[in-house]
Amino acid sequence: MRNQVYQTIAHALKQHLSGSLDGGKLQHLIEYTYLPILHWTNTLFAQKQSKGDHHCVVIGLSCVQGGGKTTACRILKTALNAIGRKCAVISLDDVYLTFIDQLHVAKENSANPLLQVYIRLSGLI
Repeated sequence: MRNQVYQTIAHALKQHLSGSLDGGKLQHLIEYTYLPILHWTNTLFAQKQSKGDHHCVVIGLSCVQGGGKTTACRILKTALNAIGRKCAVISLDDVYLTFIDQLHVAKENSANPLLQVYIRLSGLI
């Protein structure tokens, strides 16, 4: 099964990265990034199920813009599906407040110092 999962991940990476990785780099990325994360995620699923907990597992992925979060999520979803795990991906990029709405929230919460920094950085005060 490991070989099948490896091949599934390799195929998905080649599609998403447009062949920008040579064989050695691709193998390293799979062996040292995707397979360990997949193993960890699958272990979380198994631990919850063994305790009779059938609620979903929620995993958050944080990284700088352009750091590969979307690609990583797509690859991991493909790999999880390949081992029989159901997986959904949601991007918080799609649910951010607009800049104007963020300023409105900051103004409504004037006691929150973090939000006030945001207003100051925007140059509006």
